Amino acid sequence: MAVPYDGKWHDNIRIHVPVRLMIRLLSLAVLMLCASLPSAAQQHIVPDGYLSIQSAIDAAAPGDTVLVRAGSYHEFLVLRDSVIVRAEGEDDGSFARALRTIIHSEGLRDSEGKIPPVVDCADGAVLDGFTVTGMDTVNHHLPGHSHAVQNRGTSATIMNCIVHSNGSTGIGSHDRDGREANPSIIHNMVYRNFGIGIGFNHTSRGIARDNEVFENREVGIGVQNGAAPEIRNNQVYENGWNGISAREGAWPRLIGNTIYNNGRDPTGEGVPEGTGAGIGIDSTGWIARPGQTPEPMYLEKKYLSANPSGGIMSRNGARFEAYENTCCCNTKWQISVTDGSQAKLVKNMVGLMDTSVQAGGIVVARSGIAELQENTMKDLKTVGLAVSGGATVTAAGDLITGCRGSGVDVGGAASVATLRGTRISDCAGPAVIAEAGTVRVTRAILSGNASGAILGPDATVDFISNTVVAAPAASGRGVAVNGRSGSTCYNNIVTGYTVGFFLEETPLIDYNCTFGNQGYNGPPGTGGAHALMADPRFDAQGTTGFELLADSPCIDAGHPDAQYNDPDGSRADIGALPFEGTTHVDAPAHPDAQRLLAWPTVTRDRVNVALHGAAGDDVPLAVFDLAGRCVLRTHMEGKRAALELSGLPTGMYFLRADSPVGRLQTKVQLLR
Repeated sequence: MAVPYDGKWHDNIRIHVPVRLMIRLLSLAVLMLCASLPSAAQQHIVPDGYLSIQSAIDAAAPGDTVLVRAGSYHEFLVLRDSVIVRAEGEDDGSFARALRTIIHSEGLRDSEGKIPPVVDCADGAVLDGFTVTGMDTVNHHLPGHSHAVQNRGTSATIMNCIVHSNGSTGIGSHDRDGREANPSIIHNMVYRNFGIGIGFNHTSRGIARDNEVFENREVGIGVQNGAAPEIRNNQVYENGWNGISAREGAWPRLIGNTIYNNGRDPTGEGVPEGTGAGIGIDSTGWIARPGQTPEPMYLEKKYLSANPSGGIMSRNGARFEAYENTCCCNTKWQISVTDGSQAKLVKNMVGLMDTSVQAGGIVVARSGIAELQENTMKDLKTVGLAVSGGATVTAAGDLITGCRGSGVDVGGAASVATLRGTRISDCAGPAVIAEAGTVRVTRAILSGNASGAILGPDATVDFISNTVVAAPAASGRGVAVNGRSGSTCYNNIVTGYTVGFFLEETPLIDYNCTFGNQGYNGPPGTGGAHALMADPRFDAQGTTGFELLADSPCIDAGHPDAQYNDPDGSRADIGALPFEGTTHVDAPAHPDAQRLLAWPTVTRDRVNVALHGAAGDDVPLAVFDLAGRCVLRTHMEGKRAALELSGLPTGMYFLRADSPVGRLQTKVQLLR
């Protein structure tokens, strides 16, 4: 029978629920709430409460800490998930705790009689502040071998440890049963291990940061089989093979590392052929786990020095990108891209500080493919950029200077080199040698080199819109073209050489400016039927010193075909740098206007000066350097003067005449 509603339904409920049942329900709710809250983390102290570190680990729960007092512990450890194993004390980054808290495993075996890792890691576990050493030697090239500190399918943190003198890899990472390793290896000292210092293998990821890795028998840091870790701010030096090796499809990111003096065999057993590089890159960038897309290996802001087989050496179809790295004083080459490797090189600095090192800058060879942007190749003992063996190079905005050999050397019938906006200066050999292949040089400034461009008989060359200015006392050729039929030389300024243009075969040549060369300029004597012999009138106050002044005869005087037009769409100017509305003008362009003339504009010692259209027979004349300092004062008699400049340093100089109608100015370049 239904109970009629009396307006006190809640009271009826309270009356019908027994008090004891309510108490039981409340107690159960409290118990369930307590069970859902995490228990307080415990600290297990060794040796105070435990005979060994392992017994304390076995007693710990996730979130607990095993605190180990200073001492020497002869055992091997198997870590547990999310358990922290920490050496007691503080060390402020000095490894003080690790020096006094040592885990070593000489002679120890596992239940199967095998040599185990000294420390076998677990997910979320932390190993902090220990020396790990004494592991017996294993064949670390066999599958399943142990590492001294091992991450197999686990993601632990190893920090503030010293890992040394183990018979295998110091700290290693592999996948296990399809689970990738993803460790954090931070601020450790890893040295004198029998194999690799720090290794990432089989699609492992993770990070190695702020470690010092040295004197390991093989590689300092090794990455292979599709591994893709981040390797940041490590010091890697004096390892037996390479400093860092990446191979077999790996695609790591290397940022801010210092890598030097590797390839220094610590055992006396010798090192394999082809090792000894700062970074060895072999067939990288093509293996990934399901759901991942492999990327090129990435290198940024590293310093590589004094590695005996080169700085960054790639081969066997490797893919990599290198940004803002410094490679200096490595023997052989600073960067190599060979054997079908593909590279993007941007804003790297390569060069020598030690002039006794026999080395070149960047080599792309044996079908290598490289894109270069704004790299600097400086003070090299041989060549700045070498292209050979069917390689392909596209370069834009690079600087090559001070090489003892040539700036760029291209050889090999199938090689292709495209250079745009390249600056090559002060090389003891030619700026560009094209012995064979297909070469296109545009908008390049070749200044102060012993010779300009030597374009050989087996090369097909387009040499278009360049500026070639001689070195002091140069006796070489500005542009020597002995190329195949179909080679072209248009819109170039060539000045200051004994021979401006020297031509053989049947290249297409025209619309060049050959002012100030001392001798033969090639048929018909002026760099082409429409060529100029007039002063190109460079703007010494421009960014490079080779911009054109507003009254330059080279403006709109290049090849009329639209394919050669300036970037603004106007007819091509002659020279590397088209006129873009420079505000500095030495004198009005009108032929009857007043102007100060100087010739030759490129000289080793003497320059003639004359006033055009200006009144006065005794006009003050001064010479200023680029810093605005007056280096010579004289005057002009009869509107002419001959200046002796042999006592001045090489450089650009301004000539200023204060005529009765105003100040007139021009400039000359002094070469030695």
